Amino acid sequence: MSWQHPSPTAARPPAPPRPAPASTALGVVALVTGLLALLTSVPLPLLDLLSVPLGVTAVATGVLALALRHGGRGLAVAGLVTGALGLLADLVRALVGVGLLGLAALGAAAGGPGGSTGTDAGEHAWGEQVRLDEYDVAVSGARTAPELGGLLLVELDVRFVGDGGRGGSGDLYEDLYGYLLGADGEEYWATDCLVQLPADPRDMADLAPGGSATFQMCFEVPPAAAPSDPETGEVAGVRVQVVDESAGTGSWATWADAGTPGGAGPAGPSV
Repeated sequence: MSWQHPSPTAARPPAPPRPAPASTALGVVALVTGLLALLTSVPLPLLDLLSVPLGVTAVATGVLALALRHGGRGLAVAGLVTGALGLLADLVRALVGVGLLGLAALGAAAGGPGGSTGTDAGEHAWGEQVRLDEYDVAVSGARTAPELGGLLLVELDVRFVGDGGRGGSGDLYEDLYGYLLGADGEEYWATDCLVQLPADPRDMADLAPGGSATFQMCFEVPPAAAPSDPETGEVAGVRVQVVDESAGTGSWATWADAGTPGGAGPAGPSV
């Protein structure tokens, strides 16, 4: 029998099927949740509560996508990085919050606000003038300010009576700062309110001895902590504490209306 070449038209075995393209779904999920975790890590009410679960989701899906060798490796890595950055921002914010609470506790243990070691000038009615270190101070009252987005606004009348220690003048913004004890028992700091005020101490010239000025402080206070009259905006149930740091020790006094527990005397004029 003679050997014959196979016919070129003979049937060939079918080509193996092409593998399905790798899915990029996990990589996309990791990237989207990572970006959202990073965006929501800013300290905004309610929004920042989403940052941690979004960050954990981004890191978990990014690691899973890489482990399963799914497609979209770049997406998975980007999601892993952004999710980790969001969690890192949350951790830093938490550590800062714990540090601030620790400082407040140390201040309370020291007896004065913010760790002040000066003299407590007691509690007074709205409008009553009190001598602190190098200032005579009167707090006129508190009201909500719709024109400032509902912030609580406090007005102070002050007179500089010291020698200044810094060229013989008084710097309102550097020397005086305030706290507010809300109806909820929480303490709020004027230094946390960075809104530009109509009578802002940052814009005022230093006071010469005997010089007077009227300026404002603002506080970011939830409505429940500072109940106000819907018509006048006058706030009741709060106490305002002003600290004079001009002498370096920090003497302070507290003002409140008659309806506030611990408040002294009849209510004075509102802001």
